[in-house]
Amino acid sequence: MATMLPSSSPPPTPRGVFSPRCSLQAPSHAHRVLDGAPQRRHAPAQRAPPAAAAYAREIGACVRARRWCAACEAFAAMRAAGAAPDRFLFPQVLRACAGASAPRLAAAAHALAAKGGPALAKDGVVGNAVIAMYAALGDVGAARAAFASLSEPDVVAWTALVGAYSNAGELDEAFELFESMQASGVQSDVISWNTLVSGFARNSDIGAALDLFDEMRLRGVKPRVSSWNCIISGCMQNARYDEALGIFLEMCEAEMPDAVTIASMLPACTGLMALGLGKQLHSYVVRCGIKLNVYIGSSLIGMYSECREFAYARSVAAKAAKSLFEIEPNNTSNYMVLSNIYANDGLWDSTESVRDAMTEQGLHVERQCSWFYLGTRVDSFEAGDLSHPAFENILSTWKDVASRMEQSGYAPQDNEPYCNVEVDPLSCHHTERIAVCYGLISMCSHEPIRVLKNFRMCKECHSSIKFISRDKNRQILISDGCTYHHFNDGSCSCGDMW
Repeated sequence: MATMLPSSSPPPTPRGVFSPRCSLQAPSHAHRVLDGAPQRRHAPAQRAPPAAAAYAREIGACVRARRWCAACEAFAAMRAAGAAPDRFLFPQVLRACAGASAPRLAAAAHALAAKGGPALAKDGVVGNAVIAMYAALGDVGAARAAFASLSEPDVVAWTALVGAYSNAGELDEAFELFESMQASGVQSDVISWNTLVSGFARNSDIGAALDLFDEMRLRGVKPRVSSWNCIISGCMQNARYDEALGIFLEMCEAEMPDAVTIASMLPACTGLMALGLGKQLHSYVVRCGIKLNVYIGSSLIGMYSECREFAYARSVAAKAAKSLFEIEPNNTSNYMVLSNIYANDGLWDSTESVRDAMTEQGLHVERQCSWFYLGTRVDSFEAGDLSHPAFENILSTWKDVASRMEQSGYAPQDNEPYCNVEVDPLSCHHTERIAVCYGLISMCSHEPIRVLKNFRMCKECHSSIKFISRDKNRQILISDGCTYHHFNDGSCSCGDMW
């Protein structure tokens, strides 16, 4: 297959998508500020920042580093010290509450904003952040109530609410809201269209998503690179590889593909067994100087492995590791993710090289852990820890689920989640699966199960929880630090791409 990719260099990869995480050391720096340690040897005492400003710096640094729980802890400490966020800090606090899957803290932060006086309560930026927070938490009712409290909702507020309904799978309501927005005089923008298109695509209505993408262009809204990426990803999530390829070729005539495009298209090459196109995309990455991040690296490794080109897979694995370790040599998450990628693709020698690199750097990985939220109580499940009082019931529940999975034709691996106490920190011990099983026995059948995990979810857990959501008719929401997963009726909002 002959495919002509653009020959000129593309614009830089958009920041916030695949750029390296900045300020990873900032949270510990902010802690030193809070603890009163001097920041400069000769810094005069009278220039020490006020407590509120120091907490704001810590929260901002944690949010930028996606350390959601640390940001929430800093917010709680800020309140205990008698300080309160202002209109500039509140959106970051609300984002942290959503990222940490902490609904009670989210409600408390919302209430604090409402009590902050008319100016703060009616601030449009804060109001939009509240809607976005509830949308991320899957609480459509609260998002709708927050939207109703705005006197003049702008396009950002409308879009956030459309996203809330889309994430919940309520596509008819999402489309009606989109139409109501335009009827009210608020002009939809490209981000609004992207939100609606991706909502239909994620919920397996790719036909409607493609129609909406065409309608957007007919109405004179020019697609951005993010728009093309959105519809390509939607096709990929629904295994519509031919459509993805066709849209990609059309995109190449109008826009320069970026790192997101490449990471989305490489699995299409795998699905079509189009190794030639995959190699062209790989060549484009090299020619344009696109950094080999985790997402592109894992897609390339997966493509070459599936196409039985193991020499290429190992070469890409080595280059991806080198690129990541040069950018963030002390970020243990990179080592964890790469190790899991290599293990999933059977590249055991590369997995061992990751362990060796960590040893050379003197890095230690925290054990994998999942947290289950039930009202004001939080139960933790750490790899290798068998001390939870309901552990026997949890294992019994899992064995029942595993049996039903086998009867349906899917045989889960690792039936015993914890084989011993001496755990390997670079291996997944399915703590999120255990947390979900605990939710099944400790919550009412109509309540959604919420879990937070400190590392990326493995394929085995992802498949198991999709089955549980359909078999038990439960909504399950899991934030794994990389992606927010909303499981419902046997599918996940990530479209099996995370």
